[in-house]
Amino acid sequence: MSTYRSVLVPERQSLASYVVAAVALHLILVIVGVTASDWVKAHRRPIVDPATAMTVELKVLPKSKTRMPERASHTPKPQGQVAPKPSPTAEKPIPRTSELAVHKPDAPPQAPGTPDRTDERQALMRNLLMHQLVQDTPEGTVDREESDPNSTATEGVNTGSSGDRADPALARYVSQVKGLFMAQFHPLPTLVMAHPELRVTVQVDFDLDTGEVLGSHVETSSGNGSFDGAATRAVAAVRQIPVPPENFRASFRDGLSMEFRPQ
Repeated sequence: MSTYRSVLVPERQSLASYVVAAVALHLILVIVGVTASDWVKAHRRPIVDPATAMTVELKVLPKSKTRMPERASHTPKPQGQVAPKPSPTAEKPIPRTSELAVHKPDAPPQAPGTPDRTDERQALMRNLLMHQLVQDTPEGTVDREESDPNSTATEGVNTGSSGDRADPALARYVSQVKGLFMAQFHPLPTLVMAHPELRVTVQVDFDLDTGEVLGSHVETSSGNGSFDGAATRAVAAVRQIPVPPENFRASFRDGLSMEFRPQ
Protein backbone atom coordinates (compact mmCIF):
# COMPACT_ATOMS: atom_id res chain seq x y z
CA MET A 1 0.00 0.00 0.00
CA SER A 2 1.53 3.32 -1.04
CA THR A 3 1.66 6.27 1.33
CA TYR A 4 0.56 9.67 0.02
CA ARG A 5 1.60 12.94 1.51
CA SER A 6 -1.14 15.06 2.73
CA VAL A 7 -1.36 18.64 3.90
CA LEU A 8 -2.69 17.38 7.21
CA VAL A 9 0.29 15.09 7.76
CA PRO A 10 3.49 17.15 7.29
CA GLU A 11 6.81 15.56 6.59
CA ARG A 12 8.95 14.88 9.66
CA GLN A 13 12.18 16.93 9.85
CA SER A 14 15.41 16.04 11.71
CA LEU A 15 16.37 18.08 14.85
CA ALA A 16 20.06 17.26 14.68
CA SER A 17 20.97 20.46 12.86
CA TYR A 18 19.20 22.62 15.47
CA VAL A 19 20.95 20.87 18.36
CA VAL A 20 24.36 21.32 16.76
CA ALA A 21 23.70 25.00 16.13
CA ALA A 22 22.57 25.59 19.73
CA VAL A 23 25.62 23.85 21.18
CA ALA A 24 27.95 25.83 18.93
CA LEU A 25 26.28 29.11 19.96
CA HIS A 26 26.67 28.32 23.66
CA LEU A 27 30.33 27.44 23.19
CA ILE A 28 30.93 30.74 21.45
CA LEU A 29 29.21 32.63 24.30
CA VAL A 30 31.26 30.81 26.93
CA ILE A 31 34.53 31.55 25.09
CA VAL A 32 33.62 35.23 24.71
CA GLY A 33 32.67 35.52 28.39
CA VAL A 34 35.87 33.91 29.63
CA THR A 35 37.99 36.09 27.35
CA ALA A 36 36.21 39.25 28.46
CA SER A 37 36.61 38.31 32.14
CA ASP A 38 40.36 37.78 31.72
CA TRP A 39 40.69 41.09 29.92
CA VAL A 40 38.81 42.94 32.67
CA LYS A 41 40.94 41.37 35.37
CA ALA A 42 44.10 42.31 33.51
CA HIS A 43 43.11 45.95 33.00
CA ARG A 44 41.16 46.61 36.22
CA ARG A 45 42.46 49.47 38.46
CA PRO A 46 41.97 49.63 42.23
CA ILE A 47 39.46 52.21 43.54
CA VAL A 48 41.94 53.48 46.15
CA ASP A 49 45.62 53.71 45.33
CA PRO A 50 47.52 52.10 48.23
CA ALA A 51 50.52 54.36 47.55
CA THR A 52 48.52 57.57 48.19
CA ALA A 53 45.94 56.29 50.70
CA MET A 54 45.96 57.61 54.30
CA THR A 55 45.57 55.20 57.15
CA VAL A 56 43.19 56.23 59.95
CA GLU A 57 43.29 54.40 63.24
CA LEU A 58 40.91 54.74 66.19
CA LYS A 59 42.44 54.52 69.62
CA VAL A 60 40.58 54.67 72.96
CA LEU A 61 42.37 56.93 75.46
CA PRO A 62 42.11 56.27 79.19
CA LYS A 63 39.51 58.31 81.07
CA SER A 64 40.84 61.49 82.67
CA LYS A 65 40.80 61.53 86.47
CA THR A 66 40.59 65.33 86.70
CA ARG A 67 37.46 67.40 86.23
CA MET A 68 39.02 70.04 84.05
CA PRO A 69 40.72 69.24 80.74
CA GLU A 70 44.44 69.48 80.70
CA ARG A 71 45.85 72.81 79.64
CA ALA A 72 49.27 73.96 78.75
CA SER A 73 50.57 75.64 81.89
CA HIS A 74 52.64 78.80 81.80
CA THR A 75 56.37 78.56 82.02
CA PRO A 76 57.42 78.61 85.68
CA LYS A 77 59.48 81.61 86.73
CA PRO A 78 63.02 80.65 87.66
CA GLN A 79 63.74 81.02 91.35
CA GLY A 80 65.94 83.93 92.38
CA GLN A 81 65.29 86.02 89.28
CA VAL A 82 63.31 89.25 89.18
CA ALA A 83 60.67 89.52 86.50
CA PRO A 84 61.49 92.30 84.02
CA LYS A 85 59.35 95.42 84.34
CA PRO A 86 57.29 96.39 81.31
CA SER A 87 58.62 99.21 79.24
CA PRO A 88 56.84 102.54 79.78
CA THR A 89 56.56 102.91 76.03
CA ALA A 90 54.83 99.57 75.66
CA GLU A 91 51.37 99.73 74.16
CA LYS A 92 48.53 99.53 76.64
CA PRO A 93 46.13 96.63 76.14
CA ILE A 94 42.85 97.56 74.55
CA PRO A 95 40.04 97.08 77.09
CA ARG A 96 37.53 94.48 76.07
CA THR A 97 33.92 95.57 75.99
CA SER A 98 30.87 93.39 75.99
CA GLU A 99 29.08 92.92 72.71
CA LEU A 100 25.80 93.49 74.57
CA ALA A 101 26.82 96.95 75.76
CA VAL A 102 24.67 99.78 74.42
CA HIS A 103 26.82 102.45 72.88
CA LYS A 104 25.08 105.77 73.34
CA PRO A 105 26.18 108.74 71.29
CA ASP A 106 27.73 111.65 73.11
CA ALA A 107 25.25 114.20 74.42
CA PRO A 108 25.01 117.29 72.21
CA PRO A 109 26.76 120.33 73.61
CA GLN A 110 24.58 122.70 75.55
CA ALA A 111 23.61 125.78 73.61
CA PRO A 112 25.30 128.96 74.81
CA GLY A 113 23.14 131.04 77.09
CA THR A 114 21.05 128.08 78.34
CA PRO A 115 20.72 128.23 82.14
CA ASP A 116 22.06 125.30 84.11
CA ARG A 117 19.16 123.74 86.07
CA THR A 118 21.12 120.87 87.57
CA ASP A 119 20.74 122.19 91.12
CA GLU A 120 17.01 122.75 90.62
CA ARG A 121 16.52 119.21 89.34
CA GLN A 122 18.43 117.75 92.28
CA ALA A 123 16.40 119.84 94.74
CA LEU A 124 13.19 118.70 93.02
CA MET A 125 14.22 115.06 93.28
CA ARG A 126 15.01 115.48 96.98
CA ASN A 127 11.61 117.08 97.58
CA LEU A 128 9.88 114.25 95.71
CA LEU A 129 11.73 111.68 97.80
CA MET A 130 10.88 113.45 101.07
CA HIS A 131 7.23 113.75 100.04
CA GLN A 132 7.12 110.03 99.22
CA LEU A 133 8.68 109.16 102.57
CA VAL A 134 6.13 111.28 104.38
CA GLN A 135 3.26 109.68 102.47
CA ASP A 136 4.52 106.16 103.22
CA THR A 137 5.08 106.83 106.93
CA PRO A 138 2.30 105.25 109.03
CA GLU A 139 0.28 107.66 111.17
CA GLY A 140 0.96 107.32 114.88
CA THR A 141 -1.44 107.52 117.79
CA VAL A 142 0.40 110.25 119.72
CA ASP A 143 -0.36 113.89 118.90
CA ARG A 144 2.99 115.69 119.01
CA GLU A 145 1.59 119.06 117.94
CA GLU A 146 0.68 119.94 121.53
CA SER A 147 4.02 119.04 123.15
CA ASP A 148 6.45 119.93 120.35
CA PRO A 149 8.16 123.30 121.02
CA ASN A 150 8.35 123.86 117.25
CA SER A 151 4.69 123.07 116.78
CA THR A 152 2.70 124.98 114.17
CA ALA A 153 -0.61 124.39 115.91
CA THR A 154 -1.11 128.13 116.36
CA GLU A 155 -0.73 128.83 112.65
CA GLY A 156 -3.56 128.82 110.14
CA VAL A 157 -4.12 125.94 107.75
CA ASN A 158 -4.83 126.74 104.10
CA THR A 159 -8.41 125.48 104.01
CA GLY A 160 -9.89 128.21 101.88
CA SER A 161 -11.52 130.08 104.77
CA SER A 162 -10.18 132.82 107.00
CA GLY A 163 -10.08 133.21 110.75
CA ASP A 164 -9.69 129.51 111.57
CA ARG A 165 -6.84 128.27 113.66
CA ALA A 166 -5.06 124.99 113.08
CA ASP A 167 -6.10 121.89 114.97
CA PRO A 168 -4.58 118.38 114.79
CA ALA A 169 -7.92 116.85 113.70
CA LEU A 170 -8.39 119.58 111.07
CA ALA A 171 -4.80 119.18 109.85
CA ARG A 172 -5.26 115.43 109.49
CA TYR A 173 -8.49 115.91 107.55
CA VAL A 174 -6.95 118.43 105.16
CA SER A 175 -3.92 116.19 104.66
CA GLN A 176 -6.18 113.20 103.92
CA VAL A 177 -8.22 115.11 101.35
CA LYS A 178 -5.11 116.57 99.78
CA GLY A 179 -3.63 113.08 99.45
CA LEU A 180 -6.70 111.95 97.49
CA PHE A 181 -6.34 114.78 94.99
CA MET A 182 -2.56 114.60 94.72
CA ALA A 183 -2.76 110.88 93.91
CA GLN A 184 -4.62 111.84 90.74
CA PHE A 185 -2.36 114.77 89.91
CA HIS A 186 -0.11 113.81 86.98
CA PRO A 187 1.45 116.80 85.20
CA LEU A 188 3.90 116.28 82.37
CA PRO A 189 7.30 115.22 83.78
CA THR A 190 9.14 117.37 81.27
CA LEU A 191 7.08 120.36 82.33
CA VAL A 192 7.81 119.72 86.00
CA MET A 193 11.53 119.31 85.33
CA ALA A 194 11.68 122.54 83.37
CA HIS A 195 9.45 124.57 85.73
CA PRO A 196 9.48 123.17 89.28
CA GLU A 197 8.21 126.49 90.61
CA LEU A 198 4.69 126.15 89.10
CA ARG A 199 1.79 126.53 91.53
CA VAL A 200 -1.98 126.48 90.93
CA THR A 201 -4.83 126.88 93.44
CA VAL A 202 -8.16 125.14 92.72
CA GLN A 203 -11.39 125.80 94.61
CA VAL A 204 -13.22 122.51 95.26
CA ASP A 205 -16.94 122.55 95.98
CA PHE A 206 -18.40 119.51 97.76
CA ASP A 207 -21.45 118.42 99.72
CA LEU A 208 -20.84 118.75 103.47
CA ASP A 209 -23.25 115.93 104.28
CA THR A 210 -22.08 113.28 101.80
CA GLY A 211 -18.64 114.51 100.73
CA GLU A 212 -19.62 114.32 97.04
CA VAL A 213 -17.44 116.59 94.87
CA LEU A 214 -19.77 118.99 93.06
CA GLY A 215 -17.29 120.95 90.94
CA SER A 216 -14.13 123.00 90.87
CA HIS A 217 -12.56 126.06 89.27
CA VAL A 218 -9.08 127.55 89.07
CA GLU A 219 -8.71 130.19 91.73
CA THR A 220 -5.08 131.18 91.08
CA SER A 221 -3.56 130.07 87.80
CA SER A 222 0.03 128.96 87.41
CA GLY A 223 0.26 130.64 84.02
CA ASN A 224 0.59 127.29 82.26
CA GLY A 225 -2.54 125.73 80.78
CA SER A 226 -1.19 122.19 80.83
CA PHE A 227 -0.31 122.41 84.53
CA ASP A 228 -3.70 123.94 85.40
CA GLY A 229 -5.48 121.27 83.37
CA ALA A 230 -3.70 118.50 85.24
CA ALA A 231 -4.92 119.98 88.53
CA THR A 232 -8.57 120.29 87.42
CA ARG A 233 -8.49 116.73 86.04
CA ALA A 234 -7.14 115.49 89.37
CA VAL A 235 -10.11 117.06 91.18
CA ALA A 236 -12.58 115.66 88.62
CA ALA A 237 -11.15 112.16 89.09
CA VAL A 238 -12.16 112.15 92.77
CA ARG A 239 -15.93 111.68 93.08
CA GLN A 240 -16.20 111.80 96.86
CA ILE A 241 -14.06 112.94 99.79
CA PRO A 242 -14.41 112.32 103.54
CA VAL A 243 -16.89 114.45 105.46
CA PRO A 244 -15.13 117.17 107.51
CA PRO A 245 -15.19 116.99 111.32
CA GLU A 246 -18.44 118.22 112.85
CA ASN A 247 -16.92 121.17 114.69
CA PHE A 248 -15.19 122.42 111.47
CA ARG A 249 -18.01 122.01 108.96
CA ALA A 250 -18.74 125.71 108.97
CA SER A 251 -15.22 126.40 107.70
CA PHE A 252 -15.93 124.51 104.48
CA ARG A 253 -19.21 126.13 103.45
CA ASP A 254 -17.45 127.91 100.59
CA GLY A 255 -15.50 124.82 99.61
CA LEU A 256 -11.90 123.74 100.01
CA SER A 257 -8.98 125.62 98.50
CA MET A 258 -6.33 123.17 97.22
CA GLU A 259 -2.87 124.23 96.06
CA PHE A 260 -1.21 121.91 93.55
CA ARG A 261 2.52 121.91 93.11
CA PRO A 262 5.02 119.40 91.65
CA GLN A 263 5.23 116.40 93.93
